[in-house]
Amino acid sequence: MYFFKSKRLGFRQWLDSDIGPFVELNQDPRVMEFFPKTQSREETLAMVERVKS
Repeated sequence: MYFFKSKRLGFRQWLDSDIGPFVELNQDPRVMEFFPKTQSREETLAMVERVKS
């Protein structure tokens, strides 16, 4: 399931269950404070598709 794993981190493919929490993170102004802007659900879904390919 994981591409690789360290003591603190694991890297794996996106799961459908990851998308909802990722959308919430990208819509939170506190999380996105140092990014140009928050992202809508549609923008986040488009990013996920770009990353997956």
